[in-house]
Amino acid sequence: MMKIRSLILTAALVGAGSSALADLQLNAGPMYIRGEDEEAGGFELGVGWYAKHSTSSLASSINLGYLGIASLKEDNPSFEVESDYTVLGLDYKLYFPLMQDGGLSAYIEGFAGGANTTAEVNIDDIEVEEWGFAWGVGGGLEYDFTDNVGLSLGYTFLGLNEPNEGGYALGADSLHLVRLNLVVRF
Repeated sequence: MMKIRSLILTAALVGAGSSALADLQLNAGPMYIRGEDEEAGGFELGVGWYAKHSTSSLASSINLGYLGIASLKEDNPSFEVESDYTVLGLDYKLYFPLMQDGGLSAYIEGFAGGANTTAEVNIDDIEVEEWGFAWGVGGGLEYDFTDNVGLSLGYTFLGLNEPNEGGYALGADSLHLVRLNLVVRF
């Protein structure tokens, strides 16, 4: 019974915003890491709402987002795969202030949506395009220069469906993203 009350209280805190602002998050540039030498450029755009909670010092945002990662090359001893990823979904962040003035916050995030993987293999002329479920968890830091402009730096683990074709596993079943986002609220 105590756990149910805690869940209800947490949901009320998360939903009780005293001030809501439109939230825009934008990233363009390298954002992917996996293994030691692999990285790819990408573009990210998220649009949604940001709210400071009236009953606590917490804040949260929910964004409908697009993430595109292009031309990721994966070398295998017997073949090479080039993959492109398009990810669409909802991203929720819960912010914890680290400074009294609210300039610096830590956040945790959760993501759910869909991912389109397009992969080409340099042998047997194999090409596959497949949509699947995508999910993610992560965290990071955000520094707000003003109430309307800030920068966030974070890590997100993104789980994907791994397409298979002709006996080959194409693309990746997960991505490790390091992102530096410009945050604008109005």
